[in-house]
Amino acid sequence: KALNPSHPTLRGTAQSPDIYFQNVEAANPIIAQVPDAVRQAMLWVKELTGREYDLFQYVGHPQATDVVVVMGSGAQVLEELIDYYGPSKRVGILKVHLFRPWS
Repeated sequence: KALNPSHPTLRGTAQSPDIYFQNVEAANPIIAQVPDAVRQAMLWVKELTGREYDLFQYVGHPQATDVVVVMGSGAQVLEELIDYYGPSKRVGILKVHLFRPWS
């Protein structure tokens, strides 16, 4: 029988939990290199565009009493809100650019 994308099948998945975790552990050295590779890519973006990125970026009052941790499009909205508040409110945001398992 031929494989057919309209009728997918799954074969040969006899994998016990111990084998699964051996594979997870085998991938750890590669996963550990991801933050450095992403940081390097962010430096290349800075060289090309002049925009500076890092794995985490803080924006806001240097002595904030309230900090929001945000990832994605909500970060821009909160950054504009902090700009609108100005230094009168002690708030900040921590923008996450690289999420688990690498952060």
